Amino acid sequence: MIDTKTQPASSGISALKAFTGQRGPTIAGPDLVNPAMIRHWCAAMGERNPVYTDAQMAQGSVFAGIIAPPAMLQVWVMPGYGVAPPSEDPVAKFHAVANAQGYTSIVATNCEQEYLRPLRLGDKVHVTKVIESVSDEKKTALGTGVFLTTRFEFTDQHGQMVAHMLHRVLKFRPGAVASAPAAPLAAPALRPRPNLTMDNAFYFEEAKQHRLMIQRCTGCGRLRHPPTAACAHCGALGWEAIESAGRGTLFSYTIVNAPVVPPFKPGYVVGVVELEEGVRVVAEIVDVDSAAVHIGMPLEVGFLHCDADLVLPVFRPRAELPVLMQVSERAIGYPGAGPTRMPPTVRPDQVQPGARLAPLEVPMTRSYIVASAMATRDYQDVHHDHELARQRGSEDIFLNILTSTGLVARFVSDAFGPNAQLRKLAIRLGATAYPGATLTMVGNVLRKTETESGCDVVVAVRGSVSRGDHVTGEVTLSLLASAGGQS
Repeated sequence: MIDTKTQPASSGISALKAFTGQRGPTIAGPDLVNPAMIRHWCAAMGERNPVYTDAQMAQGSVFAGIIAPPAMLQVWVMPGYGVAPPSEDPVAKFHAVANAQGYTSIVATNCEQEYLRPLRLGDKVHVTKVIESVSDEKKTALGTGVFLTTRFEFTDQHGQMVAHMLHRVLKFRPGAVASAPAAPLAAPALRPRPNLTMDNAFYFEEAKQHRLMIQRCTGCGRLRHPPTAACAHCGALGWEAIESAGRGTLFSYTIVNAPVVPPFKPGYVVGVVELEEGVRVVAEIVDVDSAAVHIGMPLEVGFLHCDADLVLPVFRPRAELPVLMQVSERAIGYPGAGPTRMPPTVRPDQVQPGARLAPLEVPMTRSYIVASAMATRDYQDVHHDHELARQRGSEDIFLNILTSTGLVARFVSDAFGPNAQLRKLAIRLGATAYPGATLTMVGNVLRKTETESGCDVVVAVRGSVSRGDHVTGEVTLSLLASAGGQS
């Protein structure tokens, strides 16, 4: 985790900050958009969308022909192995000055892309780089360094803008090799502890087993919540606990913006949920944008693991997207044979805020990390050379941001289908994905906005490894009402 504690600026930092605002020349990518590079990308990402590779199926899609995967955007302008960037490239100049000051290592941290139109076979992509900002010196877990944010403007062979991208990297002086004992981190803020009594302890103990329990009076049979010592209806002291089905509707709610203390964040939702069994439960409402919360929303229980000692029932929208692809169809690598018919696309009426996407697991083998770096034309040594990666302050080689971006886009494409059009993608990297890890991706619909032709959907995505969240972000896509959804 990066600690953005600002350090005093120096004359060296001033030299780096002087690059802010510099605009480079427009540079043509080395290759036209072509099917061979698209196939390599799709194999590395496990991407099965036929609009990228099958001319006949793509012709029958909303795109009316093969398009390049949107997240492949930067690949078309990567210079290639051993190719020096143009001498007038401001980013290359920045790195040269930073290297001279001892900031010799680099790691990408953020990427935001907006796609204005799909790229098609034969397009020639050009890029213009503008240095947006250079931060003050920061002390991070990787070493002391500065954050460089660059805006990329992508145009086609006619000079028309096709996409924008903001890309942020940390340029840093490597500290000790990461496998050495690290300084202890500050303890994370804990959730407030419940006030446990003999009457309610069962509720929290059963939550650890992912069971939502309700008291039932053994005298009159009435259910009650919150737990109490005696029945308010008949006065009996005897009771038993029964398991709730965990389904209900939102009876009332509040959005908490202030005061907010860690670990809570402004805008969290606390609701009163009326369960199907008839009692009401107070809990946090999760996995949905607060603007989409409404009275009567169907909800179901989930369980939040706050820390080693506390698990709390929470409620999320009772909705899932239709499953378009089975697990067996989602493996990494290029399949021997593609689909024999156009896969379905989720219809706008099948999308509700809070709907969850089917999870995706990607093993981070050493071979995969190297192969995906090559498929994305990223030849940085930290993605394929163990010894050089260690010299640059890393434990080992690690997954590159272009692959993280591609896997996020593929995850969403799997869930919504081939006729969904990606509009924006914004991610932030956290825990490093090293060899031996498994990247597990989950997501849910944050917002849905009706449009004249269908709807726009914003999806929250999180990809985690054992060390924590590797990638978090949002993807915006468009669905057409007439795009041929599921039958």
